[in-house]
Amino acid sequence: MFFISLAFLFWYQCELPPKLYDKKWIYSYEENIKDCEVYRTADYNFPISRGRNAFLLSADGTFFYFDSGMTDKGRKSVGTWELVERDCSIRATIENSNTIFHFAVVGINNSKLVVKRQR
Repeated sequence: MFFISLAFLFWYQCELPPKLYDKKWIYSYEENIKDCEVYRTADYNFPISRGRNAFLLSADGTFFYFDSGMTDKGRKSVGTWELVERDCSIRATIENSNTIFHFAVVGINNSKLVVKRQR
């Protein structure tokens, strides 16, 4: 499967690939590589897990965050996201919360997303 490395693309111009939008990206923590996190689409055959966090970016700037919550009952939070031009990263915040997600896309294909958390 073709996997786009975005380092050169981001150096050249700061644009996000369209395949990033409107997909629910589910955390596949078993596949993490060093300081990068791996996310998969829902059709991936995940190992059994107690709960998995996920997110979805809409092209209109809406951010959805899904987590299992304290009772393992799924919950969805809504917020916004923006592209940070200086380092081509994504910064997302959840409404009425101090929670911030800040990450750079390292690579993506139709079913796998690799990100690096920004500090």
